[in-house]
Amino acid sequence: MSSSINNHIGSNIDVQLGNYNPNTSVFTYEWESELRPGFKIKKQRVLQIVDDSHYTETFYEEQNDTKKITRSLEYSRTAGN
Repeated sequence: MSSSINNHIGSNIDVQLGNYNPNTSVFTYEWESELRPGFKIKKQRVLQIVDDSHYTETFYEEQNDTKKITRSLEYSRTAGN
């Protein structure tokens, strides 16, 4: 479970429920977000552990009945951490 609190476009609290696949080292979270009253958007977050120093996150949302990538992030541990 993951949660986020937003107050930039509207005010809401999102609770993301998901699963972990140990074979692929992937966490997949799905939820609905309602930044504006009455306007719900289906969202998905895929977090993949690449190795001990790298992971990626890709965020999707449903737009016109199609899942679209809204952002994709790559993370790396810096030297000494």
